[in-house]
Amino acid sequence: MSETLLVDHARLNAVTNADPELRAELVELFVQQAERRVLECETACSDDIQLGRAAHALRGLAQSFGAPRLAELALGLEQGKRTPAQFSDLRATLEATLRELALL
Repeated sequence: MSETLLVDHARLNAVTNADPELRAELVELFVQQAERRVLECETACSDDIQLGRAAHALRGLAQSFGAPRLAELALGLEQGKRTPAQFSDLRATLEATLRELALL
């Protein structure tokens, strides 16, 4: 796995103005959306157009939230890096990101 951050805490604090309630709401929304977007990528793995759209949506979500490693992997999928290892890494990175967020 890359050394890229799973969660950019400085970005998350900036986006939420360090408000714990807002951060909790944003994390909850991110978790729901990220799980859905990763599943969309996994189920669209044989459809280049659908996968490109799903990966693009995941990348935007991850960049906006502050999940740079997830965004990096989604970009790879958008650019055609579509090996079984890439999908496995995507799922593992999502799970690691969610574990880190659970500690907030």
